[in-house]
Amino acid sequence: MLKAKPYVVGTSLVFLLVAAVVWFAAKPKSPENAFVATCGHKLREKLCFVDRHGVAECNLSESRFDVLESKLLAIFEHSPDQVQQKLCDIGAISVNYPSNGIEPWMGAFTNYKVIGINMFDWFNVGVPFERPAHAYLTWYPTETGSFSIPNREKIKVKFTSDSDFQVGLNYTLARSIYHEVGHLVQADLRHDPFKCISAPTQPTTLPFANASGEAYCDQYITPHQNHTLLSKLQKSAHVSYYASCTRYEDFAETYASYIMSNLMNRNIVATLNDETIYDQRTHLGNPTVRQKFKAVANIMKFALDSTKNKNKLNRSLENCSGPFEQN
Repeated sequence: MLKAKPYVVGTSLVFLLVAAVVWFAAKPKSPENAFVATCGHKLREKLCFVDRHGVAECNLSESRFDVLESKLLAIFEHSPDQVQQKLCDIGAISVNYPSNGIEPWMGAFTNYKVIGINMFDWFNVGVPFERPAHAYLTWYPTETGSFSIPNREKIKVKFTSDSDFQVGLNYTLARSIYHEVGHLVQADLRHDPFKCISAPTQPTTLPFANASGEAYCDQYITPHQNHTLLSKLQKSAHVSYYASCTRYEDFAETYASYIMSNLMNRNIVATLNDETIYDQRTHLGNPTVRQKFKAVANIMKFALDSTKNKNKLNRSLENCSGPFEQN
C-alpha cells in the first residue's frame, strides 16, 4: 500500500483550507445576509401587518409572510445606496389589508418613520408588471375620484426589448417602495427639490405648477378623458398623472421614475390599434423632466444622514447655486 508522505498531506490540507476561504469570500451574500450586513438587523424585525381591525403586529414568524420578505429583500439588493439607507433607518414597513380601508401611505415623524404598503401590491406577486403599468397609464385622478380612459382595454402596454429585467424582482412593489422612500428623502430637505426649475413658459398641457408650488391634478384632468390624455402626459413636465397633483407627489413620483427608468432601464410603450400613443422614453426626454431627473440624481449623491451634506444641499436649493443649480 502506498503511503502519502506527511509533507504532501500537509501541503494538500493547506491548499484545501485556502481554497475554502477563497470560495467563502467570493460566494455571493444572500439578500437576507446583505440586508443584515448593511442595516445591522433583520428585515423581518420591522415587517408589520395591520389587520382589518387596525391592530399592528410586527416580527411575525409565519411562513405565509416569507414571500413578501423575499420580494422586499430582492428590492433592497437592487436599490441604490440612498434607498438602502432609508430602508435601514425606517422603524417599520407596515402592510395594510385592503379591508381596513388603509391605502399606501408614508409617515415621516420626529421619532420614527414608517412605510406603508397596500397588501394588493405584494399579494398578487405573479401578476406581470405590464398589468399594473397599464392601469398606471389608463387610470387618472380627479377632484371627484379616479376614472379610466374609455376603451382602455384596447390600449396595449409593453416594455421595449432593450429594457433590463431582473428575475425575481417585483417591479410593481419596487416602484411603490421608491415612491414612498422619495417622501422620506424630501422630508430631509428644507426646500422644494424642484424650486430652482422654472415652469414652462406656455404650459398648454398638464401645467408644471402654480405660484405656490402646488399643481392639483383635478384642476385640469377632468372625467371622461379619452386616450389623447396619454399624448398630453407625454408632452408634460410630470412623469405621471399622480405627479401633477401636488409638489410632494411630483417629487416622489419623479424619484421613483428616475430609479425605474435610469437605473433599472424600464421603458413603457402604449399602443392603440398598433399605433404608438405613448412612449415613456420620449416623455422622460422632456426638457423640464430632464432637469428634475438631474436634481434627483444630485440629491441621490448626498448621504442625507450627514448634517454637513444636508446643510450644503439645503443652501444650494435655497440659493439655486452649486451642483443643484438648474439651467
